[in-house]
Amino acid sequence: MKRLAAIVLTLLALMLATTCLAQTVDTTGVDTQQRKDRIVGFKCPDREPDQLRPDVPGAQLGDVTKKAIKLPPPFYSREARVADIKGRVRAEVVIDVNSGHVVWARIFSGHPLLQPGVIRVVCRARFAPTIVEGRPMRVSGILTYRFGTR
Repeated sequence: MKRLAAIVLTLLALMLATTCLAQTVDTTGVDTQQRKDRIVGFKCPDREPDQLRPDVPGAQLGDVTKKAIKLPPPFYSREARVADIKGRVRAEVVIDVNSGHVVWARIFSGHPLLQPGVIRVVCRARFAPTIVEGRPMRVSGILTYRFGTR
């Protein structure tokens, strides 16, 4: 009986400690939604790393791979070819609608040996420009690159 009481007290102490830690983790005053929106990628065209995702007041377009008017093929590294790695790499992009240029990107899925090949070319993708009353507008979408499959 004493053993059971000790176990219960230990479990209660652990639960209390966990609850206290969970309440003190976020001391910055930034709520969960704000932290989720702070996605880090790279700025195009120079692929400057660790850049926050720019504001996208425009639409979220989903997969824009087939909407690109210029989509350079990804670089398939020697290491990936030798290892016979096939698959796809997906990148989120932010597109300036007025120019059709990719202004920011991040790789969010795909084999690690295939990702550098997409990083090299994703900023060179182009889309048809659309003038939106002379004001800058950005939209976001997903580009899918396929390796070793047709």
